[in-house]
Amino acid sequence: MMLNSLKSKKGTNNLYLAISIMVGIILAIFLIGIAFFGLAIYFYRQHGRINRQIAQENSRIASLDSEINTLNYTFTQKIDQVSHDVQGELSAAYITRPVPADQLDQTPRLQTVATVAPAGGISGLTPSPTNAPPAAGVSRDSEIQCAFCERFFQSSLPKCPYCGALRVG
Repeated sequence: MMLNSLKSKKGTNNLYLAISIMVGIILAIFLIGIAFFGLAIYFYRQHGRINRQIAQENSRIASLDSEINTLNYTFTQKIDQVSHDVQGELSAAYITRPVPADQLDQTPRLQTVATVAPAGGISGLTPSPTNAPPAAGVSRDSEIQCAFCERFFQSSLPKCPYCGALRVG
């Protein structure tokens, strides 16, 4: 009897063991499934954070691009304005050309011819028909040479009457 009883317990224990193994496997699969589900949620949230950061950086880049375009436009406007101002200051309202051959006195001279002056004219610029040497009675001692166009003008003038350059010295 005891042997039958032990055999019966062994069969029952084998059944409990098989059921426990199956339940363990199902539990392990369930726990692994939960772990994978948790990882999926974690990666989904990371993906959302990364997308938000990308959107913020794209917005920042667009803002910086707009600022660069504004600065470039302002810079271009300022450069154009300064260029126009410099050109107005340095470009004479007169151009020089050689004197016709029949008017030459053995020494070549340049004749200044009026052209269109900028609006309002150039202050302190007085036209002169020729760059001839000073007339008789006017000495070169009372004249100085312009550092820009190298013409002679009276030392009492603050600017060269030919090119408008400020007097040096």
